[in-house]
Amino acid sequence: MIVLLVSKKSHFVSFPERYQEASSERSLPENPKLLASLPCTIAAHARRVQDAHLEHIQTVEKTLKYFSESNIAYRHISREEIDDNFDFTPYELVITLGGDGTLLTVSHFLRTPQSKILGIKSSSYSKGFLCTVVESELADLVSAIRKNLIPFVPVNRLVAEITSEVTSDQTQYSASKITVPVLNEFLFAHSSPAGTSRYQLAINGQGYEEQKSSGIWIAAPAGSTAAILSAGGEKMSLTDKDYQYWVRELCSPDPDLARYKNGRVDLSSNAISIKSLCEEAILAADGHHGFYPINFGDTITFKPGPILHLGRFA
Repeated sequence: MIVLLVSKKSHFVSFPERYQEASSERSLPENPKLLASLPCTIAAHARRVQDAHLEHIQTVEKTLKYFSESNIAYRHISREEIDDNFDFTPYELVITLGGDGTLLTVSHFLRTPQSKILGIKSSSYSKGFLCTVVESELADLVSAIRKNLIPFVPVNRLVAEITSEVTSDQTQYSASKITVPVLNEFLFAHSSPAGTSRYQLAINGQGYEEQKSSGIWIAAPAGSTAAILSAGGEKMSLTDKDYQYWVRELCSPDPDLARYKNGRVDLSSNAISIKSLCEEAILAADGHHGFYPINFGDTITFKPGPILHLGRFA
């Protein structure tokens, strides 16, 4: 087995001018636990970012140490080194070091149903629903990998097909592209956060309904604990076969009369389709981890994506 370790670049490293001077404020306590109770100041925020960075570096160093001392073959790279041309073929397992955002970003490039990924939460400040390993469990994790004892859950993902009408040399034709597979959700909305999203929505082939709202969440099972849950959606099992959608702040038609507001959909036999009536709209994939411009008249059809085997170490 060859393991690919992928670590994120922390905010403290990505934006040094913003955080390094503010985090050195002498009036701030050194104890991270006391930092959490401080007033919301820029200096206190910068110190939290610095503490998260130091925890992340420590976790990465310990992970590399444990792997080096084991007989497991591995390669360590940064998240920024992965693109569409990266070859995952030699690696049986991908392990991310960061938070859920790091795992989501890397998962977009794992596009075969055999793909396996496991997340290490590298800092106590990171979100970690998808990442089930913390620093204190690293030795046990490496031992479990060596003994092939890591349980993996097959998780359904979601893709979108974007179809546009193109005119070239007085000839009109349809052009389609498939998005990356998402583990959490898509958001269709106006390109401006304050703009009204205008579109036609169809669920299960029952005809389009024209709506105005703040946009639409379309979530895979793993995404049911993320943005769509905050909007009012239903928490689902990781192994659920259904997907769900949620219209945000529907203003037209009257919410009491609208056919489509929210619900579960079995995309293996049904469909969710959106026809954009916005001059400028976007389709966001897993938050800010993917972005597609949507033009007036484009149709977006949501379909099941390739299964991802998610490590659930406990």
